[in-house]
Amino acid sequence: MFDYNRFLQLQESELYEYMEPLLQQESLDINSDALNRMLRQLPEFDQYHLVYALEIGARCAPELFLNEVVGYLVHPEGAVWSTAYRILSRLPAEARTDELIARVRQIAAENPTNANVAEILAKLEQSK
Repeated sequence: MFDYNRFLQLQESELYEYMEPLLQQESLDINSDALNRMLRQLPEFDQYHLVYALEIGARCAPELFLNEVVGYLVHPEGAVWSTAYRILSRLPAEARTDELIARVRQIAAENPTNANVAEILAKLEQSK
């Protein structure tokens, strides 16, 4: 069972040891209060918590998190933008909404030299 307060308290390798087994589970049991708190706190997280928060949010509450994930495609930390890229590249067709693609298009327009954003946009548009 996921404990949000414990998630917040752990750092680096301890966070990894706590989160990796949870992410390997077929389904995660995370209450909506924890997911909403996590969503609100995304801007405050270090890269380690951010990577796990994006993974959890996209998996457990895609309707809340996917549009937020898009913005992290241009995060300065490689672990963060690559997590956002990975999440978006493995989306099922039904999650590839016009709204999501428009958000990626906006990020691409704001960051015209970012090849990763252009690549994920092409993938999303192609598979829509």
